[in-house]
Amino acid sequence: MSLAFLNQCKGEEPEVSLIYKRVETKTLKPPLRSYIFDLEIQNTSKAGRWYLWIDGKVDKMARKIVFLSNEIWDPDCISVSAIECSKLGGIGKFIVVDFSGRTYEDSFSAMYVPADSKIKIENFSYNSFQERSSLTLFEMERLMVNGKVSLQDWFPFDISNSKNVKLKIPLHGIISEDSKASLPVIRKQDLKKIQKITCLVKRKYVCEIPKEEKHIKLKGE
Repeated sequence: MSLAFLNQCKGEEPEVSLIYKRVETKTLKPPLRSYIFDLEIQNTSKAGRWYLWIDGKVDKMARKIVFLSNEIWDPDCISVSAIECSKLGGIGKFIVVDFSGRTYEDSFSAMYVPADSKIKIENFSYNSFQERSSLTLFEMERLMVNGKVSLQDWFPFDISNSKNVKLKIPLHGIISEDSKASLPVIRKQDLKKIQKITCLVKRKYVCEIPKEEKHIKLKGE
């Protein structure tokens, strides 16, 4: 089964396309489901944008989302994964930021796409403990830590994706250690405590997962 949905935009509205492939279930309690698809984002705007996958329920009318951290601050709740795409036959550096908050509803995976940039990822995997009937990608203008500093400035190194990223993730989903990009060493005591991360929603892209192959065209809401 495959599903392609395409957001054809004009002006500065980004172009987003997704080809849904399959879902895999891992034997955990509760079961962890991996929704696998090809993802392409072309940010044609003059400003960088965050793109978030959120596992929890979000009010469909919400224009501001707040993620709370654990009451006892643990710097390990936020992590960065980076891949040197050239080592897998691709282009650029692909970076994902994962935040694990107070509950699964306070958690997200995020990508920062600079202005006038494009990322194209084959076999991207979105993990969820929920059985989903749809996939929603949120486009955010900015992410603010404790309402005072942007998430980009909170990190002591650049977490932006390259201007042009092209990557094919192996079908088994395992990235070898030598394909991972090296990141600066961060001392936990140098990180400022996160109490909350606030996001301002620009648009969202929703794809209903069909029972059979179907082509859908969407616009950002």
